[in-house]
Amino acid sequence: MLALAFAYLVLGTDGAGHRGSKVSLDKIRLHWKLLSFQVAVRGSPDLEQAQMDAGTILPGSVYRVVFFPTGPVVDGSEVRKKRIKITQTYSLFVDAANRLVLVREAAELHWRKGILRI
Repeated sequence: MLALAFAYLVLGTDGAGHRGSKVSLDKIRLHWKLLSFQVAVRGSPDLEQAQMDAGTILPGSVYRVVFFPTGPVVDGSEVRKKRIKITQTYSLFVDAANRLVLVREAAELHWRKGILRI
């Protein structure tokens, strides 16, 4: 849970639409939808590349989190289903115990250290 909260906080200060400003966690959660949350495997090419790009080693338990910004919601083929077009994604590696977050927008070539304002 802490890893997910840190990911939201980094997106709130470092993500699209909020750059440089501090906003409440509730407002951040309204802007971002969680696409994936999983344990990152040590030695995986993505994690190793992220650490090299950011010049930061994540020594603790690491989670990979993927978000996309909320877009227009369209009715699906069934009443209970809705569709949201995903136009961009943000991937993050989070080491909650050490308060370290690495972030990369899909269009960016390199990972960077996320700004975590608590």
